[in-house]
Amino acid sequence: MAIRRNNLVWAGVFAGVLLVAFLLFSATTRIPPEAITRTRFRVLEARIRQNVAQGQDVNSLEIKTLPKAPSKDNSTTDGWDNPIVMRVDGSTITLTSYGKDGKPGGTDQDADISYRFSIGSRE
Repeated sequence: MAIRRNNLVWAGVFAGVLLVAFLLFSATTRIPPEAITRTRFRVLEARIRQNVAQGQDVNSLEIKTLPKAPSKDNSTTDGWDNPIVMRVDGSTITLTSYGKDGKPGGTDQDADISYRFSIGSRE
């Protein structure tokens, strides 16, 4: 009986160590929301460029209705799960994330992140 109890104690200790290791590993390998946002900007740029190359007018583009890119992250939200805003000014497109708080302005994680490119060329 004592041996069985001892085995259970060691199994519990081992499970606890595995849980702590998993939590530490997952916490250290988390991709920062800013990096996720910048990656999504690039995928959106490629989707927009493809749509325009296929003849769609840049002024009629809507971010939610862009065709999906195969094997890519086609999300239209930033790394904090807030919507990415698209503004078209002539042939220049600006994609904006309003940061963690989802409001214009802010500092640190609440700061806006913008990505601008021209349909005529890659900037």
